[in-house]
Amino acid sequence: MTPRPALMADHAALHRAAERHAQTLRRQALHAAWDAAGTALRAGVRWLQQTATRLRRPHAAASVCHARS
Repeated sequence: MTPRPALMADHAALHRAAERHAQTLRRQALHAAWDAAGTALRAGVRWLQQTATRLRRPHAAASVCHARS
């Protein structure tokens, strides 16, 4: 039995809808990955800034030694 044209059209429409849905899922996954990368990058920058700030502070021990001499 050969498929009817209406059935074939329904199948093609279903296939297009499935492809659009798959594209939407891929786009959402890409956005989620991009957001996660941005969050990790911001956390890394914040850590570097905090580390640089700590390294610029004079150490308490060094301040005591300078005060005694």
